[in-house]
Amino acid sequence: MTREEMLATVRFHEPSGLHLLSAGPISPNPAELLGSEQMRNLIGALSSKFTHVVIDSPPIVSFTDGVLISTMVEGVLLVVRGGKTPRSVVRRSRQVLSEVGAKVLGVVLNNVTLQKDDYYYYRYYHSYYETKPDAGVAAKA
Repeated sequence: MTREEMLATVRFHEPSGLHLLSAGPISPNPAELLGSEQMRNLIGALSSKFTHVVIDSPPIVSFTDGVLISTMVEGVLLVVRGGKTPRSVVRRSRQVLSEVGAKVLGVVLNNVTLQKDDYYYYRYYHSYYETKPDAGVAAKA
């Protein structure tokens, strides 16, 4: 498939303002497809046209898909479900990504209820230092 043919499969989603490329039918051997030169070509074509390319993958620890993709991209964002994903799974995910040389850019914590007691300290810290710009500098010392 040529670069032009690859880019022609990308569709504009007007309500969100995003360009999307759906996964299509489930492959009988996704690891082979994701690790292919064609996948590298697709990522290259998308990267040449768009400023940011976000690729969603299944959980790192459960499937090899994300690990394979992580070796072809500039960085990885781990998405962690607040209050559900065990810390051991997050640590193991970071370890697996580190072993293949992936750059972890950060963590997105989703499904979080900030009214829970677990997040009291975060709320206090955030509200206190957000209103006192100099206090944040002092806290780093």
